[in-house]
Amino acid sequence: MVPGEDRRGAAMRAPAFGQVAHRLLARSFGMAQDAADLDLHGKVAVFLVNDPDFEAAAGDPVAGKFGGQAMTFYGRWVYKFEEAARRGAIAALIVHDTPGAGYGWNVVQSSWSGAQAYAQRADDGASQTMVNGWVQKPVAERIFAAAGQDFAKLAMAACQPGFKPVPLGLKANLSFTNQTRRFASKNVIGILPGTKRPNDYVLYSAHWDHLGRCTPNAAGLRNPSSNGNIRSRSFSPSLSACSTSFPASTPSSIT
Repeated sequence: MVPGEDRRGAAMRAPAFGQVAHRLLARSFGMAQDAADLDLHGKVAVFLVNDPDFEAAAGDPVAGKFGGQAMTFYGRWVYKFEEAARRGAIAALIVHDTPGAGYGWNVVQSSWSGAQAYAQRADDGASQTMVNGWVQKPVAERIFAAAGQDFAKLAMAACQPGFKPVPLGLKANLSFTNQTRRFASKNVIGILPGTKRPNDYVLYSAHWDHLGRCTPNAAGLRNPSSNGNIRSRSFSPSLSACSTSFPASTPSSIT
């Protein structure tokens, strides 16, 4: 696999060097309820993105169980990587599929390039997998074919209740070097207490990412300034407007 083109990954542990050489296991969607007693110690877990009912047809046993195309937290990559760590996996890979992820591979390439920021853990990430990452769907299809498996058939089977992880009989080899930098980030929180239920909250949040400077590509086509993506540039000013208008309006019983 070609780094960047076929796969992307990042490490959440503090040590500066890591090496993964363990067996791959097709792990379905990574729901905790898939197999409550599943032990992934020493294995590389391969997940599908999104929820089992994302493309379910009416009448399928899983249809509507997870809200259809309204992705739940269980369908997000954060949960899948956390679940892999809880089960003791040495590494975790998610198969990227544009409809399921909701964005193209170019987003994975840009978001998983360079430094990755994580909240500091008391164990410096020792409880996490050694590496988390993504692979393109065509790459996953070739991996499964090398293991004598049909990716499409396994993906369909993984959508059904009772699916069990399938050992692929292959070994993944990966070496990497990383650096750790500790810093304190800044967040702004405003609270407007409710008149009748001041201990209940309705949360409005926004973030502004992809800021800073980037290196132009070989053709010089990339803007050296990273001005933030459209959702950040839209939601952050909207939240600022809310913070001005809410106090001027009549408070509800909650906010």
